[in-house]
Parts: sequence; structure tokens; C-alpha cells
Amino acid sequence: MDQIASSFKRERWGRFASVFLIVLLLTLVCGSTLISAFYGQHPQRHYLLQADSLIHGHLDIDPAGLTDIAYLDGRAYIPFPPGPALVLLPLVVAFGVDRLNTTLVALALALLTLWAFLRLLGRLDVAPANRVWFAAAFFLGTGYWPALTQGGHVWFFASIVAVAFSVLALEEALGHRRPWLAGLYIGVAFLSRQLTITLVPVVGILLWLDARKRDASMARLLPFGAALSVALAGYLWFNAARFGNPFDTGYAHIQLSGFLQARVARYGLFNLAYVPFNFVHMFLEGWHLGFGGPMSLTPLGVNPFGVSLLAASPFLLLSLWARNHRLVRSAVWFSVGAALIVMLLYYNNGWIQVNSQRFSLDFLPALFLLVIDGTPHVDSKIFKGTVAYAVALNLISLVFLPFMN
Repeated sequence: MDQIASSFKRERWGRFASVFLIVLLLTLVCGSTLISAFYGQHPQRHYLLQADSLIHGHLDIDPAGLTDIAYLDGRAYIPFPPGPALVLLPLVVAFGVDRLNTTLVALALALLTLWAFLRLLGRLDVAPANRVWFAAAFFLGTGYWPALTQGGHVWFFASIVAVAFSVLALEEALGHRRPWLAGLYIGVAFLSRQLTITLVPVVGILLWLDARKRDASMARLLPFGAALSVALAGYLWFNAARFGNPFDTGYAHIQLSGFLQARVARYGLFNLAYVPFNFVHMFLEGWHLGFGGPMSLTPLGVNPFGVSLLAASPFLLLSLWARNHRLVRSAVWFSVGAALIVMLLYYNNGWIQVNSQRFSLDFLPALFLLVIDGTPHVDSKIFKGTVAYAVALNLISLVFLPFMN
């Protein structure tokens, strides 16, 4: 009887701890985002203006007050793909450009992503008591939280949209397994952040394995490719309509300044010369708080080029212990590797960013399949300890440091 009572007590406290952590997770995410929405810097409204221009039947925009704008033949264009603008379009129709706050829209998308992520954990048979730890790892222990608090800015809002549809695609591939819907989700993710196209092999393999297990025809996967092809064709048309070339994204037409202008002027958008800088910041750079002022005692903030994945989110190393299906592991590592190659060759590593490498959000949803699978093969204290460390580092960087400046 004593053993049963003790077991019941542990289970009750486990449930209480899970509920407490979920409430804390939502409070931190929602609170920091709302503060940023109403008291943060003036937002960059690129996608709102792009949505408004689509409503009025043209692609160029009024660039007043905006940065990272592409200019061609006397017209100003947003060089980024149109996915986030398409997501915002019905809201712009309903409320107009001036009444929308994209940080609040980003928060709504974050809650949708959390819902899909928890469903994904259920599909992977993760114990309910552990799901909140994985949710905390993903949403509070990576670059997702810093991106969310800056969701009013074009660069970060795009990542929030892309992550939402990437997680939805993975959940669909493991859940109802409707190929057309999984393809649609990846298509929207790609139209938000181009490198999420590397997720295609992962979702494709998951759908293929399910079809093979049920001895279904491989033709069942054709809707997956068809839905994705619509997104790809739409993006090519969008580029051709703006810049006269379907493969011209517009990035080369951005009017840069400072060291970014110097880099592109000498080496172009992609070059091996960028690899050492990007590699150090992606994998080696630690968390560093600079001090200044007359006595060098005033906190100035953390490195604007970000903190490496291994320093900010060390639990990602648990992906190396994954034991899931060999084809799934191969597809995920291919996805991560392909994205990293492009990122390491790119002239910009995501600057400016806080305690993160924001470009890594393009492959993190896929990588988490391996993190989730690898975690049971190591001591749970290692996983929970590294998650707590990562969350605390983001908490210091995003919540405490701004009040010290």
C-alpha cells in the first residue's frame, strides 16, 4: 500500500510540475512578445505593405522608412518571398495596414505552432510528462524565442511563419498523412524562407514509409509533389514579374551599407570567403556580454552576430544519439547539411540577432525529430539540465539585459 501511495504521490506531483511548466512557458512566450509588441522598436512593415500591394493589383511598394528594399527601374520591391504577405492578406483586407501589429500575428502563429508541436510529440509517442520539456527546448531554448519577440520585423516574422508551416508539415506527415496538405504546408514554408525547401526529403520519406507500410501505391504521393510545385511555380512567376528573371530573387538589388556592402561588392552574395566567419558564429561563438562606459561597468549587450548553436542550445547534440529509421535520419541530416552549406556561404549570418543563429530556424523543426529520438538514450538529467541552461540564457538575454541598459 505504501508503495502504491508513493507512486500516486509522484504521479500527482509530476502532473503538477507539468502544468506549472506549461503555464510558465506560455507566460514567458506571451508576456515577452506582448511587451515587444507594444513597447518595442518601430516595426518594419514590409509584408503588410506587400499584402496591400497585392490587394491593389501591383507588386511594388512605397519604401518610406524601410530597409532591405530592392530597387529596379525606379520602383521599390520587397526582395523576400511572398509567403508571409499571403498569410497576412486576409487580415489586411479585414483590418487594413495601419491597424495590424505583426508581432501579435506572430504570437498567434506561435500558439498554433505550439499546438502542432505538442501533437507532433504525441505522434512520436513521447511521454506526456516529457512533452513540456521538448516544448520548452524548442520554443524557449532556441532562436525561436528571440525571433518571436521581434516578430514585428520582416526578417523574424518570416521565420515564425516558416517554422509554423514546417511543424504543421511534419505533424501531417506523421499524423493524418495527407500528401497534398503536407505539400501545401511546405510550399507556404518555402514561400516564407527559401531554405525550408530542404525539408522536402524529410516529409517525403515519412510519407513514403507510411505508404510502403500500408502497401499503398506510390502514386498516392503525387499530390505532395503537385502542391509543392504550385508554390515553386508561383515563386518563379513572382520573381519574373518583379525583376524580369524567374531566378532573380531581388537580393542583388538591395541597397546595402557598411561592411555588408563591402562584402558583397568584393565577393558577391555567396562566396567561400564568408565560411570562416559564419562557421565560427554557427558552431563556436559563446555567449558574451560586453561592458562599456567610463569605468567599463555598464552592460552594452550581447554579440549582435549571435551565439552559436552549441553554446546557446547544447541539447541539440542529443540528435547524435538518434536511433530512428535509417532513411529518416539520413533525410534529416541531408536537410540540415544542405541548409548549412548555403548558410555558411552567404554574406550575412543573420545579423542582428540575440543569443541565437536565426537562420538555423530553417532546419530546426527537422533536426528536432532526431533530438526527440535521441533523448531517451542519454540520462534525462543531461537533457533537462541543458534545456534549463538554454532557457535561462535566453531569459537573461531577452528579459533581464534590456532593463540593465
